[in-house]
Amino acid sequence: LAGLALGALAGTKRKRLRYKQIVLLQFGLLLLVLAMRLALGFRPPQIVPFAFLFLLGYLGGDFFIVSNLLFFKDKGQAGLGYGWDLLGSCAAAVGLSAILVPLAGLPVLFQYLFLANAFGLLFLVLRRKDHP
Repeated sequence: LAGLALGALAGTKRKRLRYKQIVLLQFGLLLLVLAMRLALGFRPPQIVPFAFLFLLGYLGGDFFIVSNLLFFKDKGQAGLGYGWDLLGSCAAAVGLSAILVPLAGLPVLFQYLFLANAFGLLFLVLRRKDHP
């Protein structure tokens, strides 16, 4: 949660919002998922999983603020981004922790997360023409 709070703070402190910032955040998330998958192959120090969780929170908080400021310009839609975020978080928590991890294991989970984030990055890059 500390990473989430610091990431959200960093997102609110940005002077200029650009579409490339959300693309870079998505790319950073993709690299972090890859690093987490690679870390399963050896025994990292005990601090490494906590660092991964902190970085996931930081990127998530920054991503949330930047995406809401970019895509929801109308103040009447302020809760819409939060609602979608909660819905996605609930679906991921139930689907990943209760179904996918016990059935497939962590290596497969990270492969699916990498694939999903790669498609998200591809979507953002191909959609670039709609935003400055």
